[in-house]
Amino acid sequence: MDFDFSWKALVKPGSSDRYFDLTAVKEFEIHVKGYSAVNAWWLSELSRLVYRHGKERKGEAPVREDILKEAGFSEIRTFIREGNHFCSLIVSERDNSSFFAVLAFRGTTGIEGWFSNFNVAQTPWDEGGLVHSGFMYDFLQLWDEVEEALSSLDIPVFYTGHSLGGAFATLASSKRPPEAVYSFGSPRVGDSVFADSLRHNRLYRVVNNQDIFTTVPLSGIPLDYCHAGEQINLPDYGISCTSNSIPRFLTSHSSINYTAGIERMLQEPLRNNH
Repeated sequence: MDFDFSWKALVKPGSSDRYFDLTAVKEFEIHVKGYSAVNAWWLSELSRLVYRHGKERKGEAPVREDILKEAGFSEIRTFIREGNHFCSLIVSERDNSSFFAVLAFRGTTGIEGWFSNFNVAQTPWDEGGLVHSGFMYDFLQLWDEVEEALSSLDIPVFYTGHSLGGAFATLASSKRPPEAVYSFGSPRVGDSVFADSLRHNRLYRVVNNQDIFTTVPLSGIPLDYCHAGEQINLPDYGISCTSNSIPRFLTSHSSINYTAGIERMLQEPLRNNH
């Protein structure tokens, strides 16, 4: 997967039709207890794919469901609410793999949605602490139906999401802890009390170098914003934007560049052995 520093990659992440093209990757590591770069790759692809249109909407082929099927997955439920807030419940049907499910939250779509990340208002969270009021409102529109669907599963479930989707995955883990959470480019979600309430959850925040959206909302008096979970930093790889591309602090947030960075990490041992 090549890095993509275009506006299109940033504001229309669902326009890509290339997914799951790292042939040497291992199978998903369901029972690993710590961070797994392999799992990060699989989940980054799923968090990227939920931006793509599905069969319910006319658009260019292939649709999301076809890409999932080709990769050995099946989308068993989708949930959508006002503001294009969306998540997908996906089950693995891959050969030689134990069954597991992924709850993938779609992130911010369009420039307008990004500005909500800079809203700093906080509100009490039932499970403890204070959280971003806008994130909470949008998340709770989805959650009741999502939780009902999750309660019917008896297989391991992982949560994932890019950008705002990562914030939703973090909130979901507070309501119903999964096997693990992998977020990509997530903004801060709540205060230090909220973050501390998740200290026993396996929550991995993958962060691209220079991604400005992982630094908001800003923390300071009188508001307390703090990241939750373990931060996983992707290397820079010394790749420069071209003169006609957009600033690096924006392109670092593109979902495809998270996948590309993880792929580079996975391929490094192979290069070193040759």
